[in-house]
Amino acid sequence: MSYKVGDTLGTYTLLCECGQGAYGSVFLAENTFTKRRVALKIVYSQGRSCERELNGLIQYQTVCPRTNLLQIYHVEKGDDCFWYTMDAADNLSAEEGKYIPDTLANRLREQRRLTTDAVRKMADELIANLETLHRRGLLHRDLKPDNILWVDGSAILGDIGLVTDTSSVSLAGTPGFLPPEVLAGIR
Repeated sequence: MSYKVGDTLGTYTLLCECGQGAYGSVFLAENTFTKRRVALKIVYSQGRSCERELNGLIQYQTVCPRTNLLQIYHVEKGDDCFWYTMDAADNLSAEEGKYIPDTLANRLREQRRLTTDAVRKMADELIANLETLHRRGLLHRDLKPDNILWVDGSAILGDIGLVTDTSSVSLAGTPGFLPPEVLAGIR
């Protein structure tokens, strides 16, 4: 089944689509009871990649609760997909009713460049995110401008579906953003 704006999953109504990937979609969603807005990612069941993302998500949720990292709130598995809710990125749009996720990719599209101070602040926050992951024995594996978001004004790592422990040797990530040691077969 394919989900669209207006559909409901659990207690969440899908408000707008924020992005789409090879295995699923991300929506801005609202809890029908609390009215809290979250990002809701739907991952369609497609064998090992779906299983890998679900396992990475569970591992992340287990070792990274209540940290400076992206918070995962609800995970649910269905017949043809699984979905989870997480912090929604801040809104770059000043237009009422329009949502543009505050990601590094969107900031660069709109502003073309960032100030030196903004880059330093972002780098400090992302290094703290990576340190938190690495201290817990995890790797992000998909660092790219689309996966750097601002939540409550702070830069954090998004799309944690490819997070894995440091012993993993499988190739995962976005071509063009893979680290050289992965491409060279060192790690």
